[in-house]
Amino acid sequence: MGPDRSHQASVGAPGLVAEIERITPMGRMAEPEEIAGAALFLATQASDMVTGHILAVDGGYLAQ
Repeated sequence: MGPDRSHQASVGAPGLVAEIERITPMGRMAEPEEIAGAALFLATQASDMVTGHILAVDGGYLAQ
């Protein structure tokens, strides 16, 4: 994992990152490299026929 970025997400909202991590099945927020594959897929011809779909890269949050 990369450097701890939790302080960036919680500026002005103490405890926000901890709460998000608590309610997410994987128990943590994604690292940029974990989101890169989905972004690359959506930016290439591999996703040309993908329409009207939400590609959730959320650590299982929506699957609850």
